[in-house]
Amino acid sequence: MLSFTSLLLPALLGGVAVFITSFVLRMVLKYHWKDFDKLPNEGAVMDALREQGAAQGQYMFPHCANMAEMENTDWLARYEQGPKGSIFLLADGSWKIGKALGQSFLFNFGVALFAAWGVTHFLAPDASASRVWCFVSTFGFLAFGGSSIWGPIWKGSHWRVCLLELMDGALYGVAMGLPFYLLA
Repeated sequence: MLSFTSLLLPALLGGVAVFITSFVLRMVLKYHWKDFDKLPNEGAVMDALREQGAAQGQYMFPHCANMAEMENTDWLARYEQGPKGSIFLLADGSWKIGKALGQSFLFNFGVALFAAWGVTHFLAPDASASRVWCFVSTFGFLAFGGSSIWGPIWKGSHWRVCLLELMDGALYGVAMGLPFYLLA
């Protein structure tokens, strides 16, 4: 019988496994280091953002507050002229890597907890270890990789990056499912 409490240790270890897999993919293999392009005249763009007082946040340009504004001729002219896009600005100062790593682990663990909850609600109580692994791995793939598909569709990101993130999601799912397979 699979109970939620019996899956807490596999969930914790699944979160750790995803964290380690992410480290290997991003810091050892480094194939994500080419995910972003450099802006032409980057220094001038950074100076302009700084001069305008752009703070941490998510911005879209040209910005419109509602659908009616999208019919405004000035907005339409700026949109047609370009560039158009979105930008994410981080907080000023040094990057808090410890905080980011902690939040990343908590997200991984949270996904594994939801997968454990799903196992107890959607699989038979006597489900085989391989069925549990398959369920958890699929859940992990959808959670870690599924949303990357929106990037090239709506945000203008590269399909190459999306495919890499889908591959990462599959690897994260497999890694998250392994402790469930071994311990459930």
